[in-house]
Amino acid sequence: MPGSPRRSRVAASLVLAACLAGAVACGDRGEEAQPAPVGGPGADLLAGVAPAALPEYVRGRYRLRPDRRFLAALARVARPAEGEAPLVQALHQEGRWKILVGGEEAGLLAEFPDFEEATELLARRVQPAAAANPAAGIPSAAAPVAPAVAGAIEAVDAEALAAALGAPGLDRRSATVGLAWLATLTTDSLDQADPLLAAAWAALAAGREPRAAVLLARALGYGRAAALAAGPLAADDPVKLYAAGDEPGLAALCGRRPQDRPCRFLHLALLAERGRGERFAAVLAASRPGIADGPALSGLRIRLADFDYGKPGRELAEQALRSLGLATESPAAGPEARSREFEAAVEQLAAPPAGAALAALQSWHRANYYSGLYNQARFALDLRASGEDANRLAGAMTPAAPGAAEELQRYLEVRAAVLGGSRDMSPPAGLLAAAPSIGAPPLHALARTIARQVTTTDRLRRQPIPAFFEQLDTRPAHRLIAARVARENLTSPFLHEKLARAAAAAAPHLSEELPALVAELDEDAAGLRRVAGDHYTTIRQMFW
Repeated sequence: MPGSPRRSRVAASLVLAACLAGAVACGDRGEEAQPAPVGGPGADLLAGVAPAALPEYVRGRYRLRPDRRFLAALARVARPAEGEAPLVQALHQEGRWKILVGGEEAGLLAEFPDFEEATELLARRVQPAAAANPAAGIPSAAAPVAPAVAGAIEAVDAEALAAALGAPGLDRRSATVGLAWLATLTTDSLDQADPLLAAAWAALAAGREPRAAVLLARALGYGRAAALAAGPLAADDPVKLYAAGDEPGLAALCGRRPQDRPCRFLHLALLAERGRGERFAAVLAASRPGIADGPALSGLRIRLADFDYGKPGRELAEQALRSLGLATESPAAGPEARSREFEAAVEQLAAPPAGAALAALQSWHRANYYSGLYNQARFALDLRASGEDANRLAGAMTPAAPGAAEELQRYLEVRAAVLGGSRDMSPPAGLLAAAPSIGAPPLHALARTIARQVTTTDRLRRQPIPAFFEQLDTRPAHRLIAARVARENLTSPFLHEKLARAAAAAAPHLSEELPALVAELDEDAAGLRRVAGDHYTTIRQMFW
């Protein structure tokens, strides 16, 4: 039976045995302390941990903290009219998270909070401010969205939408709807769009908009919550069909609405998510009026085209440069060589008077640029499997801007060495344990590389993983990565099952192997038949 005492005891014993064997870097640390450095004498640090505290100590090293985008949104809604945002903390107590704002308790969340639970806590923090200032309350559903925002959404023009959101004096409803759509139109391969998503979440909590809630839940990765939130929407609402994953229904609806560009985009987004390249190309070619080339469409091509020679990535990176006024018509170098110029332009963006949208818009630019560069990197590393190409791309990035660009350059160099035949896993392990800016997906690739190259008893297979878990949180995409790392690197049946259940519960659309695993563990024949009978399941989704 799932979660049985016997299974839990056996799994916990396996984890503890790994710790005692030195496979996990153990030591005397508090909840927020840093793990031991890679290569350090992990087993020697056990002397500082009381025997009775060892099980909880080990569990704490692999416990995902609450979604950072939620914590950032909470800091935004709790910020006073004048002054800095308060400190937001999450303390784990008795299987739940106690959330503190400025040292005072704001509420409790489940160990793996869902979208609705987190949004309700945000809304409760907004209400006192709304009561004191009626003008800051929830806007009327009848209030029109600002023409610039509505027009950009209708045209599926992410650049125009970003510009409209940066305009001064934007009303709350327009900001809520606009940010939700901008999040939907954004491809973020390296977790660079977190400030945008946090701003959208905070805006939604301040003024609940049903369609915006569905789009934002989906953009945040909470697929099940998006489908549930879409329930009250009209049956012929494309947002509802998108959240439900109803591709045939969405295709039929868009066919009856040839002028509805957002409907077409959501249909293409669903096809890209499912890897249906031929269908995507046919729908795009038949779209009248067509969706103009731009960051939104290039992002869909990146999600879809694993075998398109990195071209969509280069296009998206160049579009990110152009959106900042940096010419690319006759560049002296490719977009990968211009990270310092790009970052300087992002930092120089003029903040609107309130300053509320600046960080969100900066992160939108970064999501586009770095997603483009990462697509080029993946082509060199994973598709061409060429260390020479990877080193050439890394060399072209010199001198890389500090942060994500510099870490991406190191990532290329480290994986190029492995492609060149190196069996030294210390450089991948070191980068896995100390790359705070690059985002989780490439780090997961490093963890998989290490797992494939070393034996199950090699300390490097496990030692950097606690530091990697420090960089993850409870967002559904990170739950999925953590579940796979628990299986591949930690060989922990208990932790793998726990994380797999959490990932499958929040976002069954992100993978098929985890919902199938949960159905198997629960002896759920109907659930297994649903997974097996889903003709949209792809090899990439099942095993990547």
